[in-house]
Amino acid sequence: MAEVSEENDYVVWRTLATVFDGVALSHLGDPETGLTMTERGIELYSGLTAPPVFWPDLLRLRALVHSTAGRHERGLELIDEAISIGGPDNLTNPEFLIIRGDVLSSFPDPDHEAAGESYRIAAEGAGAGGFHLVELQALTRLVGIRRQTGRSPDGSERLASLYATFTEGLDEHDLVAARETLAS
Repeated sequence: MAEVSEENDYVVWRTLATVFDGVALSHLGDPETGLTMTERGIELYSGLTAPPVFWPDLLRLRALVHSTAGRHERGLELIDEAISIGGPDNLTNPEFLIIRGDVLSSFPDPDHEAAGESYRIAAEGAGAGGFHLVELQALTRLVGIRRQTGRSPDGSERLASLYATFTEGLDEHDLVAARETLAS
Protein backbone atom coordinates (compact mmCIF):
# COMPACT_ATOMS: atom_id res chain seq x y z
CA MET A 1 0.00 0.00 0.00
CA ALA A 2 2.81 2.41 0.84
CA GLU A 3 4.57 1.90 -2.49
CA VAL A 4 1.45 2.37 -4.60
CA SER A 5 0.36 5.43 -2.61
CA GLU A 6 3.84 6.94 -2.96
CA GLU A 7 4.04 6.30 -6.70
CA ASN A 8 0.62 7.81 -7.32
CA ASP A 9 0.75 10.56 -4.69
CA TYR A 10 -2.26 9.17 -2.79
CA VAL A 11 -1.68 11.19 0.35
CA VAL A 12 -4.51 9.66 2.42
CA TRP A 13 -3.37 6.12 1.61
CA ARG A 14 0.28 6.97 2.28
CA THR A 15 -0.77 8.38 5.65
CA LEU A 16 -2.78 5.26 6.50
CA ALA A 17 0.12 3.05 5.38
CA THR A 18 2.38 4.92 7.81
CA VAL A 19 -0.06 4.23 10.65
CA PHE A 20 -0.45 0.56 9.68
CA ASP A 21 3.33 0.12 9.49
CA GLY A 22 3.62 1.64 12.96
CA VAL A 23 1.00 -0.70 14.36
CA ALA A 24 2.75 -3.68 12.79
CA LEU A 25 6.16 -2.65 14.18
CA SER A 26 4.61 -2.18 17.60
CA HIS A 27 3.10 -5.65 17.64
CA LEU A 28 6.21 -7.24 16.17
CA GLY A 29 8.26 -6.24 19.21
CA ASP A 30 9.37 -2.64 18.61
CA PRO A 31 6.69 -0.63 20.41
CA GLU A 32 8.64 2.64 20.64
CA THR A 33 9.43 2.79 16.92
CA GLY A 34 5.89 1.68 16.18
CA LEU A 35 4.50 4.43 18.39
CA THR A 36 6.69 7.06 16.73
CA MET A 37 5.62 5.93 13.27
CA THR A 38 1.95 5.71 14.22
CA GLU A 39 1.98 9.22 15.67
CA ARG A 40 3.74 10.54 12.55
CA GLY A 41 0.95 9.03 10.45
CA ILE A 42 -1.66 10.61 12.74
CA GLU A 43 0.02 14.01 12.33
CA LEU A 44 -0.09 13.59 8.55
CA TYR A 45 -3.74 12.56 8.67
CA SER A 46 -4.66 15.50 10.91
CA GLY A 47 -3.24 17.87 8.30
CA LEU A 48 -5.42 16.48 5.50
CA THR A 49 -8.83 17.58 4.38
CA ALA A 50 -9.88 13.96 4.14
CA PRO A 51 -13.31 12.91 5.33
CA PRO A 52 -13.25 11.74 8.96
CA VAL A 53 -14.38 8.22 8.04
CA PHE A 54 -11.11 6.66 9.19
CA TRP A 55 -10.79 8.63 12.45
CA PRO A 56 -12.48 6.19 14.87
CA ASP A 57 -10.43 3.29 13.50
CA LEU A 58 -7.24 5.35 13.71
CA LEU A 59 -8.03 6.12 17.33
CA ARG A 60 -8.57 2.39 17.95
CA LEU A 61 -5.19 1.57 16.41
CA ARG A 62 -3.48 4.36 18.35
CA ALA A 63 -4.99 3.00 21.56
CA LEU A 64 -3.47 -0.41 20.86
CA VAL A 65 -0.06 1.04 20.06
CA HIS A 66 0.00 3.26 23.14
CA SER A 67 -1.04 0.35 25.33
CA THR A 68 1.61 -1.91 23.78
CA ALA A 69 4.22 0.79 24.46
CA GLY A 70 3.18 0.89 28.13
CA ARG A 71 1.19 4.11 27.87
CA HIS A 72 -1.98 2.51 29.18
CA GLU A 73 -3.75 5.67 30.35
CA ARG A 74 -3.33 7.28 26.93
CA GLY A 75 -4.51 4.09 25.28
CA LEU A 76 -7.65 4.14 27.41
CA GLU A 77 -8.31 7.80 26.57
CA LEU A 78 -7.98 7.07 22.85
CA ILE A 79 -10.28 4.04 22.81
CA ASP A 80 -12.85 5.89 24.89
CA GLU A 81 -12.74 8.75 22.37
CA ALA A 82 -13.22 6.28 19.51
CA ILE A 83 -16.19 4.70 21.30
CA SER A 84 -17.74 8.11 21.99
CA ILE A 85 -17.65 9.01 18.29
CA GLY A 86 -19.69 5.93 17.46
CA GLY A 87 -22.16 6.71 20.21
CA PRO A 88 -23.25 4.65 23.18
CA ASP A 89 -24.86 1.95 21.02
CA ASN A 90 -22.72 -1.17 21.41
CA LEU A 91 -23.96 -2.45 18.04
CA THR A 92 -21.97 0.19 16.15
CA ASN A 93 -18.44 -1.07 16.83
CA PRO A 94 -18.37 -3.93 19.32
CA GLU A 95 -14.73 -4.60 18.42
CA PHE A 96 -13.88 -1.21 19.95
CA LEU A 97 -15.20 -2.50 23.27
CA ILE A 98 -12.94 -5.55 22.92
CA ILE A 99 -9.97 -3.22 22.51
CA ARG A 100 -11.14 -1.28 25.56
CA GLY A 101 -11.13 -4.52 27.55
CA ASP A 102 -7.69 -5.38 26.20
CA VAL A 103 -6.33 -1.97 27.18
CA LEU A 104 -7.83 -2.25 30.68
CA SER A 105 -6.30 -5.73 30.99
CA SER A 106 -2.86 -4.42 30.01
CA PHE A 107 -2.47 -2.04 32.95
CA PRO A 108 0.12 -3.09 35.55
CA ASP A 109 -2.78 -3.36 38.02
CA PRO A 110 -5.60 -4.37 35.65
CA ASP A 111 -9.23 -3.53 36.29
CA HIS A 112 -10.59 -7.02 35.60
CA GLU A 113 -14.15 -6.02 36.44
CA ALA A 114 -14.23 -3.16 33.93
CA ALA A 115 -12.41 -5.23 31.30
CA GLY A 116 -14.89 -8.07 31.75
CA GLU A 117 -17.79 -5.66 31.42
CA SER A 118 -16.35 -4.32 28.16
CA TYR A 119 -16.04 -7.87 26.82
CA ARG A 120 -19.57 -8.73 27.96
CA ILE A 121 -21.12 -5.69 26.27
CA ALA A 122 -19.05 -6.34 23.14
CA ALA A 123 -20.28 -9.95 23.01
CA GLU A 124 -23.90 -8.86 23.38
CA GLY A 125 -23.59 -6.19 20.70
CA ALA A 126 -21.74 -8.46 18.31
CA GLY A 127 -24.25 -11.26 18.83
CA ALA A 128 -27.21 -8.95 18.26
CA GLY A 129 -25.57 -7.57 15.12
CA GLY A 130 -24.73 -11.02 13.75
CA PHE A 131 -20.96 -10.46 14.01
CA HIS A 132 -20.18 -13.98 15.14
CA LEU A 133 -16.39 -13.81 14.92
CA VAL A 134 -16.32 -10.59 16.96
CA GLU A 135 -18.70 -12.22 19.44
CA LEU A 136 -16.34 -15.21 19.65
CA GLN A 137 -13.38 -12.88 20.31
CA ALA A 138 -15.24 -11.11 23.10
CA LEU A 139 -16.52 -14.33 24.69
CA THR A 140 -13.07 -15.93 24.58
CA ARG A 141 -11.61 -12.97 26.47
CA LEU A 142 -14.58 -12.83 28.85
CA VAL A 143 -14.28 -16.52 29.77
CA GLY A 144 -10.52 -16.07 30.25
CA ILE A 145 -10.89 -13.10 32.57
CA ARG A 146 -13.70 -14.74 34.54
CA ARG A 147 -11.57 -17.84 35.06
CA GLN A 148 -8.59 -15.71 36.02
CA THR A 149 -10.64 -13.97 38.71
CA GLY A 150 -12.45 -17.13 39.86
CA ARG A 151 -15.85 -15.93 38.72
CA SER A 152 -18.53 -18.55 38.17
CA PRO A 153 -20.26 -19.24 35.92
CA ASP A 154 -17.50 -18.30 33.53
CA GLY A 155 -19.56 -18.30 30.33
CA SER A 156 -17.83 -21.28 28.76
CA GLU A 157 -21.17 -22.86 27.79
CA ARG A 158 -22.06 -19.84 25.67
CA LEU A 159 -18.57 -19.81 24.14
CA ALA A 160 -18.76 -23.54 23.37
CA SER A 161 -22.18 -23.13 21.78
CA LEU A 162 -20.97 -20.30 19.55
CA TYR A 163 -17.72 -22.09 18.70
CA ALA A 164 -19.73 -25.14 17.53
CA THR A 165 -21.39 -22.99 14.84
CA PHE A 166 -18.08 -22.50 13.04
CA THR A 167 -17.53 -25.22 10.44
CA GLU A 168 -14.52 -23.90 8.54
CA GLY A 169 -11.42 -21.84 9.20
CA LEU A 170 -10.83 -23.76 12.40
CA ASP A 171 -7.10 -23.00 12.21
CA GLU A 172 -7.79 -19.25 12.23
CA HIS A 173 -6.23 -17.49 15.23
CA ASP A 174 -9.47 -16.54 16.99
CA LEU A 175 -10.95 -20.02 16.65
CA VAL A 176 -7.75 -21.59 17.95
CA ALA A 177 -7.82 -19.20 20.94
CA ALA A 178 -11.45 -20.10 21.67
CA ARG A 179 -10.72 -23.82 21.41
CA GLU A 180 -7.71 -23.50 23.73
CA THR A 181 -9.76 -21.48 26.23
CA LEU A 182 -12.46 -24.15 26.22
CA ALA A 183 -9.87 -26.92 26.64
CA SER A 184 -8.17 -25.31 29.64
